[in-house]
Amino acid sequence: YIVCGFGRVGRGAAEELRRAGVPFLVMDSNPERVERAQRAGMLAIHADATRDESLREAGIERARGLVATLASD
Repeated sequence: YIVCGFGRVGRGAAEELRRAGVPFLVMDSNPERVERAQRAGMLAIHADATRDESLREAGIERARGLVATLASD
C-alpha cells in the first residue's frame, strides 16, 4: 500500500495499516512529515504524490492499494 499524505488522516491510516501488519510506504511532499513518519519507524519518502512519475517510482504498479489523504487530487 501507498499512503499519500501524512497529515492527521494519513497518520491514522498508516497506524491502522501498521497494526494490521500490512506493508506500506508513506509519501509526502513535506520533509518534516516524512521525518515524523520515519521516526515512528515507517518507510517514508519525500515526493509529490500528485505526480504520476512519483507514484511509479514508489512502485504503484506493485501496490495492493493507495490511500489518498491529500488536500488535492
